[in-house]
Amino acid sequence: MTSGLWHGVGAYVLWGVLAVYWKLLAHVPAVQIVAHRVLVQRTA
Repeated sequence: MTSGLWHGVGAYVLWGVLAVYWKLLAHVPAVQIVAHRVLVQRTA
């Protein structure tokens, strides 16, 4: 019961933080974000 509550709280906080994160990335071109994700995925 307690772990489910913490998972819910974590999801709620993450949902709020992601909105701020995307606002901060608004000035970055989409191609640069995709390229970064591809490079990180290839090296991991």
